[in-house]
Amino acid sequence: MYERFEVRHFRGFDKLQLSRLAKVNLIAGKNNVGKTALLEALFLHAGGYNAELAIRVNALRGIEPTANNNGQTSAGLWQNLFHGLDTEREVQLLGVKRSAAQSTQWEVRLRLLSAPEDLAQVRMVLSQGGKNSHLPTIQPRPVLELRTLMNGESRSFFAILESFGIRLEPLPPPPMLPAFFRFASVPIPQKEVADWFSKLVIEKRQGLILDCLREIDPRLEDIRLVARGGEALLYGDMGQPPLLPLGVMGEGLVRLAGLLLGI
Repeated sequence: MYERFEVRHFRGFDKLQLSRLAKVNLIAGKNNVGKTALLEALFLHAGGYNAELAIRVNALRGIEPTANNNGQTSAGLWQNLFHGLDTEREVQLLGVKRSAAQSTQWEVRLRLLSAPEDLAQVRMVLSQGGKNSHLPTIQPRPVLELRTLMNGESRSFFAILESFGIRLEPLPPPPMLPAFFRFASVPIPQKEVADWFSKLVIEKRQGLILDCLREIDPRLEDIRLVARGGEALLYGDMGQPPLLPLGVMGEGLVRLAGLLLGI
């Protein structure tokens, strides 16, 4: 779990330091003070090497890469990640993870590259890795660099704006930490929920979810996967027929089920 976390130049934060973090942390505050941005920063940091996560947190806010009439993707896609829209300063996310045996520290930095010499450097890095070094040349488009620093080593990963969307180079390794991030206003797709529940069924751990959901509705006797129309969905057994789709059993129950399964 995280012991300490620091954010610099990300979203609305010029600088934020959190210490003495615990296994469970409550983040509270007025509207528009940066609660969601802090969770996004933690999500990006936990991913460690994955520039695609920057695209994902923007997409959850409704900001997605779109091509204009010339087939060019908007360069403004990245600006909102940087404090004050100032892309001259790097985003810096520094975290310390504590385990029973030791503490591990790593830093994730985001930088927007647009100068010709920076793009030339990206080509060189990709060519050294045996990757296709082609970058847009008709009208230079910014490249988002995600750099991870750990144990004295630095590794760079790039999100490249193309006419068809975003290209990631090189492919990132698994994340530093398993992380799950959801906007409260964005419903979790029921198919995704069913997939997660299926994994618990295989491990014979589905009772964990049922016990928690019973805290909200003690009438719930069981949760089952039901295939209809070629798609598996979760249904609840309330003790009498018929079984009810989880999606109609109350918004609170549905949200809690999605969060628990994500965890």
